[in-house]
Amino acid sequence: MIGQAYFRSQTFKAQPNRSPLVHTPALIYDLEVFKKRFLVLKQLEGDLNCKFHSAIKAFPHAKVQEIALQYGLGFDVSNYNEYAFLMAIARNLDWGHPIDVSITGPFLSEIAQTLSNVQERRHQHHSHSSSATRINVDSLTQYLSLKDELPEWVEIGTRILWEIDPGKRQSTRFGICTSDTEVFREIARDRRFSGFHAHISHKEKHDQSYVQCAESIVNLASQIGCAYKYINFGGSFHRESPAEITNLVLQLRRVIPSDVTIAFEPGKYWAKGAGSAITKVLDIKRMSRREGYWIVLDISKDCHLRWCKPIFNLPIDLSQSRRSVPAVFTGPTCHEGDILGAVELPLLESGELPISLGAVLRLRNIDGYAVAWNSEFNGIEKICVTFCEPSTELTYAVTAC
Repeated sequence: MIGQAYFRSQTFKAQPNRSPLVHTPALIYDLEVFKKRFLVLKQLEGDLNCKFHSAIKAFPHAKVQEIALQYGLGFDVSNYNEYAFLMAIARNLDWGHPIDVSITGPFLSEIAQTLSNVQERRHQHHSHSSSATRINVDSLTQYLSLKDELPEWVEIGTRILWEIDPGKRQSTRFGICTSDTEVFREIARDRRFSGFHAHISHKEKHDQSYVQCAESIVNLASQIGCAYKYINFGGSFHRESPAEITNLVLQLRRVIPSDVTIAFEPGKYWAKGAGSAITKVLDIKRMSRREGYWIVLDISKDCHLRWCKPIFNLPIDLSQSRRSVPAVFTGPTCHEGDILGAVELPLLESGELPISLGAVLRLRNIDGYAVAWNSEFNGIEKICVTFCEPSTELTYAVTAC
């Protein structure tokens, strides 16, 4: 690892002179934020007859998923490896309570045999009406390839492709079109059929799009004459306050029967505000064709922060600056596109940059996908992942700045 930095947390108040050493680059997550978010949504589950799932894809680290399991949340997994990851966490905790698992993805060929091998533990999944293991098939072909291998205790659902404007070119490859009623009818004949997983093809996902999708599913179920007990509306769930979530669920309840469980996969929501990164300045150079600077960091967009939109916390008093210059922060790889962001960097009164070689900076707004994408592309080492508890403002010594 390159460089080093220090941070202090209330966890270490008993040893005020012994700050833990964290090498840069590093990701730092506050576990208290996760606990608070899990607790708030868990309380809403009982009030609204809904279920919130923690997506393994969105934060594949045992520390976070252990907390989700202990709070009784459901889980969204996409393949055998994610399912095995979740089951390993349950074994490590000696977990004997029901686990709600929703399995949806294009690559499920290995998972049927695994589920058959855990058939003796089916009582763990059905001891509560809202807890089950469900596979949501993405196509008729996938259903036909899995149906004979899956044990009786595994519920089967269908993944629905729902588009706001079906007249436009199809914008996603996931799910079965709602117009394919015969496909849904055939799958719904399976005695294990239990519900629907909606893939809403719209990035914004306004409340009205959820309601329209619910209406489409309810009408489809009526048309093919099937009973169902859940509708999972999938990920990209961007509502953040209990009031927003409650308002959406109440709107959906006008369409969806009260005995049908409504599920969501908040994804990025769990980690919002919990993650930071610390990084060290490796190089600074002037731009050749315009005023400004390239500032090379030891953290990489390609290797470490893909899908993140970092916010720079710079150790600078902006009110004292009269002039600024553009600065583009880049990663250490040889890829031209390894860009973390650009800012207007205030100059000191002397006209010099306020950041020098070796300075340690903090980036905020780091989500769980930084853990998921952590790689060694171009020979760059994987980033260190650190957790702190309880919640506190992280501080660090800014050296050579």
